[in-house]
Amino acid sequence: AVAEKLSRRGIKALVVACNTATSAAIKDLRAAYPELIVVGIEPALKLAADRHPGGCIGVMATEVTLREKKFAALTARCRESCTVIPLPSPGIVELVEADTIETEAGYALLNKELGPYVGKLDAVVLGCTHYPFAAKVIRDILGEHVDILQGGPGTARETQRRLAEAGLLNDGPGS
Repeated sequence: AVAEKLSRRGIKALVVACNTATSAAIKDLRAAYPELIVVGIEPALKLAADRHPGGCIGVMATEVTLREKKFAALTARCRESCTVIPLPSPGIVELVEADTIETEAGYALLNKELGPYVGKLDAVVLGCTHYPFAAKVIRDILGEHVDILQGGPGTARETQRRLAEAGLLNDGPGS
């Protein structure tokens, strides 16, 4: 319904900035709007695998994202060069939305989820757009040596590339 409403407003591109929504709906959106640039965010697992060949990569994401075929395919491609550990992370979204992630409750939840992996991970991929708001707590628990990656920057670059390729980039404000 949101995509339909936006499409009627004449958008040039639709960015699905939620890993769970991308996993669940990206194929349907692309089929429904073939004339539209449709870009979906995905966990930055490929980037993590490229940066840490032979390393151990944790992927924090919602249970829905981790069980979708799209994530399984991404994981299969990356498992040749690194170890991938899915980390379903229930409760983080709610704490972020309540602005309580940097509280005792946030530290307790993340320590429960990540504590067993302290000293074992080279990188953590934040596979939910809420999770960057928990990055400080994640860093505090896992340590400075762990690379924390997210999909947003790559999604922005892909959107810009696709808009440029289609000749749809603006030159600046008001153009």
